[in-house]
Amino acid sequence: MRLEGEKLDQYREEITGLCIEELDEDPVRGLIYFGIFEEEESGLELKAVGAVKNYMGSWYLRNQVVKSEYRGRGLQRQLIKEGLEFLADKTDVVRVSVYPENVYSKRNIEAEGFEFEKKKKLKDGKMVLVYKIRLNGNVQN
Repeated sequence: MRLEGEKLDQYREEITGLCIEELDEDPVRGLIYFGIFEEEESGLELKAVGAVKNYMGSWYLRNQVVKSEYRGRGLQRQLIKEGLEFLADKTDVVRVSVYPENVYSKRNIEAEGFEFEKKKKLKDGKMVLVYKIRLNGNVQN
């Protein structure tokens, strides 16, 4: 489910907390968020969140986080698919960055068809692996 407007405002603090706790980064502006929810007695509970962002003409999957108690259920792959479906009419190439030690995320993005592109050193000195996928069989970027 795409998170926007009041729905995004309702979960913004929780999303920020997840990104800081799990990814060690504060979410950046300009992200388009997607969430996976479960109906609880108290209302909808956020189980996983992911986002997409356009950086200087290139689209990226960002902040793919599954709450620890819901891991191992294929939720990250659902988020990846939802992000790719959203981007299908916007671009032919989508990228995602992942820390080398994050074997579960690497496995999930590779299973969805992403291929390793390059290693990249971030401003904070950390190294990430950049993967990309071509959509609709077209070659660009």
